[in-house]
Amino acid sequence: MKRKVISMLIIILLTFSSFHWLVEANNGNGRGNQNSTTLEPVQSVETNETEAVQVQSNNTGRGNGRGNNKQSEPVPAPTPEPIVEDPTPQPIVEDPTPEPTPIDEDMDTITHIVQSGDTLWKLSVQYQTTIDTIKTLNNLTSDMLFVGQVLLVPAPKSSEPIAEPIKEEPIKDSKELINLGYYTKYWHTDMSSYNSLTSFHSYLNTIAVTSYDVTARGTIEGFDASEAVTFAKENGVAPFVTIQNKFDPAMTHTILSSVALRTTTIQNMLELVQTKEYDGINLNFENMYASDRALFNEFVRELVDVFHAHNYPVIVSVPAKTGDFPTWAWSGTFEYRTIGELADYVQVMTYDQHGSWGEPGPVAGLNWVENVLKYATSEMPAEKILIGLPAYAYDWNLDQPSSSRAITWRNVKTLLNTTNATVQWDHQSQSPFFHYTDANGHQHTVWFENEKSITLKTELVHKYQLGGVSTWRMGQEDEAFWNAVHEGLNQ
Repeated sequence: MKRKVISMLIIILLTFSSFHWLVEANNGNGRGNQNSTTLEPVQSVETNETEAVQVQSNNTGRGNGRGNNKQSEPVPAPTPEPIVEDPTPQPIVEDPTPEPTPIDEDMDTITHIVQSGDTLWKLSVQYQTTIDTIKTLNNLTSDMLFVGQVLLVPAPKSSEPIAEPIKEEPIKDSKELINLGYYTKYWHTDMSSYNSLTSFHSYLNTIAVTSYDVTARGTIEGFDASEAVTFAKENGVAPFVTIQNKFDPAMTHTILSSVALRTTTIQNMLELVQTKEYDGINLNFENMYASDRALFNEFVRELVDVFHAHNYPVIVSVPAKTGDFPTWAWSGTFEYRTIGELADYVQVMTYDQHGSWGEPGPVAGLNWVENVLKYATSEMPAEKILIGLPAYAYDWNLDQPSSSRAITWRNVKTLLNTTNATVQWDHQSQSPFFHYTDANGHQHTVWFENEKSITLKTELVHKYQLGGVSTWRMGQEDEAFWNAVHEGLNQ
């Protein structure tokens, strides 16, 4: 009996040991390699909210990943160790974004005014820099440049000090507004405008040589002024040629009303500009029939088409007016809107408000000039308009009106000195005037311009954002006139 009990105990012990061994073996083969998933709370990168995500042994996703694809090793211990997150997860590497060209904040720069033919590549070569540097300095988003555009460019680098350019004072206006002087030549030896050009060219950037007229055959006749063109080009002044119509309405109608004559006239104008090496043309037809308005518009259109095809700019002169009156003599021919659309610049003759043909009054009163500009800028782009400045005065003989005359800016000063007249100021027109008695006892009234009145009118360029000024004419003025213009343009 005792032996049977012992045998039964041995069998029970052996059976229990075998079962425990099998359980241990089975558990050892499964830990750390099971494919089941557990849910862990994680902070969402995208929404910043706590959400449940699956944690797998080979997880490489954002948020729970370690920044690699390495598979986790089996956990040897019966109880798995807690997973320790890297303190600084590696960021996901993305395609790099190109960085803008770095600019040295201490870089010395100068300004460059874009000229015809300039490109970013040419400027990068000229200033020994890169296209990206120029674009970054100027916040450019494209490679397109515009004539007259002001750019910052790196100052030239040199191991030696850069020599300062020789400048004649005063320098030309830095804003590159047009400052045009009319250059006249009434006979072969007439050098009054040339003397003005050589003396005062540093104030100017454009001249218009006014010595040619059209004929009824469409040809061009007049006095050559090669000395003006040569000197202007050598001194940075653009020479234009002015073509006039002799103030002859009948002859002008003959040209305007014939398609063949219009074509011939324009081709002869182009040939003159090309052979005499002018930079452009100024069309100055005056005293035309008001009924030729549409024909004149067509002539301007054809002229501009031809000249633009050869890269020549066109300036059209128009009389001053404060409204459109198509039937009026002298001004009726000129439709501001059409001319403003076609021409590169429109020279508005804001002078001769009063003249020796009528009652005494301002040559170009500021209030009248402003009224003209208000109308002109409502009809055409302001930046195309060149205001007209007179370098002359009118002397009215009140006792003998037929002897009333125009006198130059310089002669006004001489007249004041010889008559000891007292200059008075008209506040409404912002213009000076005086009275005197001549040697014959005749009473005179003189309306003229002085430095103050010229500066005030020139400042209108900024008020109305105009393209610049034009002066009639060179040879009548002195340096005080140009100083006044310079002061007005640089306000």
